[in-house]
Amino acid sequence: MTIQRINPTTLAPPGGHYSHAVVANGFVFISGQLPITPAGEKLNQASFEDQAKQVLANVQAALESAGSSVANLVQVRVYVTDIEQWPAFNRI
Repeated sequence: MTIQRINPTTLAPPGGHYSHAVVANGFVFISGQLPITPAGEKLNQASFEDQAKQVLANVQAALESAGSSVANLVQVRVYVTDIEQWPAFNRI
């Protein structure tokens, strides 16, 4: 089995010892994504909506760099710290 580690230039470099995406045995695994722009700007002070949009854009960029897309997602795990934000996240 070949394992391919992917850190595309369309995302900020990883902040630790991990890769943004890993392709193994035909599957693409995406690491947990944060609201960080490709230029490395942390959006922790931005609105919830802006943070969520950036995270989803990062997931899309990681998938596309691995030759996949959001249309091929099988499972997505989202952590939202305030249940009141779920309606906003679902709209996004």
